[in-house]
Amino acid sequence: MKILSVRHVALPALLLPLIAAAQAADEQTMVVTAAPTTVSELDTPAAVSVVNGDEMRQAAPRVNLSESLGAVPGLQVQNRQNYAQDLQLSIRGFGSRSTYGVRGLRIYVDGIPATMPDGQGQTSNIDIGSVDTIEVLRGPLLCPVR
Repeated sequence: MKILSVRHVALPALLLPLIAAAQAADEQTMVVTAAPTTVSELDTPAAVSVVNGDEMRQAAPRVNLSESLGAVPGLQVQNRQNYAQDLQLSIRGFGSRSTYGVRGLRIYVDGIPATMPDGQGQTSNIDIGSVDTIEVLRGPLLCPVR
C-alpha cells in the first residue's frame, strides 16, 4: 500500500517540470509597432488609396465623405441620407456588423485616434473643408511585426 501511494505522489512531481517546459516552449513574445517614419505609398506592405483633399473639394460641394470615398477599391460606404445615423464604413467586410457608424476600423484625424477603445467611431466629426488627404489602408500587413 505504501508503494502505491508513493508512486501516486512521486509520478506527478517528476512530470511537473516536463509539463512546465512544454508550456514555456509554446509561448512566444510578439511586439507590434507602427512605422515611425513617413513611408511612400508604393513602399507600404499594404494596399493604400489616397484621396487628395483639394481635388475632393473642387469636384463638387461635399456634404459627407460618402461622395469622396465611393471610388476607393475595397471600401464600402453606405449613406442613409439620415444625419441622425452616420455613414457605415466597411473595408473588405470588416466593419459591416454595425448598423450605423464605424466599428472594427480605426480612424485617425491629424494623427489622433477618432475611434473609441472598443472600436466604435463616427465620421460626422471630420471637417471636410480642412481635410488634406484621406489615406485608406487595406490588407493584413498594416502593422509590421518585429
